[in-house]
Amino acid sequence: MDASIQWDNTSKTVYVDSDPNFGMERSSVAYVANRNLAYRWIMAYDERDYQGVLDVVTPDFKTDIYNESFPAGTYNMGTIVEMKPVASTDSTLTVRIVQRVTAEDEYKVKVERWHFVFGQGKIKSVKRVPDTAKYLDRYTLFPGANFGI
Repeated sequence: MDASIQWDNTSKTVYVDSDPNFGMERSSVAYVANRNLAYRWIMAYDERDYQGVLDVVTPDFKTDIYNESFPAGTYNMGTIVEMKPVASTDSTLTVRIVQRVTAEDEYKVKVERWHFVFGQGKIKSVKRVPDTAKYLDRYTLFPGANFGI
């Protein structure tokens, strides 16, 4: 399920995607600003809004999410089903992305992590986190919202 699970035997408590000692706690201001920039980029990418992408990136922006040119149209491109931040620092954010992929692919749903790096109040880069892609035939977002076969 791609969740971090920890067990505290003393208190008999399970921590799911949580830091029981709050050792990783950071500024909520930096997190929210970075999260909002990342979400705006993801939504612009998903809507094929080239200007929306340009509005939130630095002039030297780098990505491996799309290659030769910015994706356009809907023929050969997946659709973002879900996005969830899973890690951050003051200048980075990693987001778990679930995509419904095109009918031409052998799988129906792809889950992977995208790593955002921020600077100058914008996004400097968005890259796939290596070895995080998982390919699924079916994904249930919530009861009644199923993707795949």
